[in-house]
Amino acid sequence: MILKNVNNNVGELVGLTINLKAVPIFQQWTIMLYDGPTNYGLFVNNDDDQEIFPDTIESASENFIENHIDSQKEYDNSDVDHNDSEKNHLVDKLIRKFNKKIVKCQKHIEKANQQSRDFKNQNKDLQDKYDVLKNQATTLKMNNKVLNEQLKELIEKNNDFLVETKVLEDQLQVKHVMIDTHVECQEKNAKLEAERYEYMIRYSAYFDNDKQHRKQITNQEVLYDKMNVQLVELDKHVSDLKNTVLEKDFKISELKECVRNKDLEIEKCLERLNDCENKLHKMGQTN
Repeated sequence: MILKNVNNNVGELVGLTINLKAVPIFQQWTIMLYDGPTNYGLFVNNDDDQEIFPDTIESASENFIENHIDSQKEYDNSDVDHNDSEKNHLVDKLIRKFNKKIVKCQKHIEKANQQSRDFKNQNKDLQDKYDVLKNQATTLKMNNKVLNEQLKELIEKNNDFLVETKVLEDQLQVKHVMIDTHVECQEKNAKLEAERYEYMIRYSAYFDNDKQHRKQITNQEVLYDKMNVQLVELDKHVSDLKNTVLEKDFKISELKECVRNKDLEIEKCLERLNDCENKLHKMGQTN
């Protein structure tokens, strides 16, 4: 009869509830203990900046046990028929049950702390990777700036080469005009040769008859000699012009080859610039 009453009272006397709530970075554990009309509560909050210590839980368990024993003593004084050995056995059973709950909570707390440390390590690794990518992006921007400056210099040089090429082409056009003039002079020379031959015939016909005619022929021969000298000088000048034109043509061909090489360099620089822009675009999408 005594054991039955004790069991009924103790069944109403002690209740234990544990609420566990998980959050992505931290965990909150709440342990509530009830003892009849008296509530014994232990609230423990755990996040990534705070560790949960088992001593706190042990202290709470000791307080619960002491309060429960005091309550049990009051109950013993009110009922002298209770058996001390049965009460002690029941209290020990409750203590063992409560200790098991505490150990289970400690395991959950240790697991939560380990998860928090893992999250910290993962966050540190991600930050290191972000710093590396940021440094790479800065380096690519600097390289892109250098390439843009080089491309600008090449474009300026190419423009200078184009201006110089146009000047040389204009000079070549002038030389061609002079060559055309030389052709006209040769035609005039041929005409003069024909006239000289005609004068020679006339000289042969009138040599014996007219001294005046001889004088005219002599004057014509002198004029012809002067024209021959002028033609020789003109031929020499034309030859010099041809040599100059050949030199200019050779220089123009060299300039055109240089311009083609510069165009190839510009195309390579543009390809490198496009590669850098594509890498930056991909990195921007990744971030």
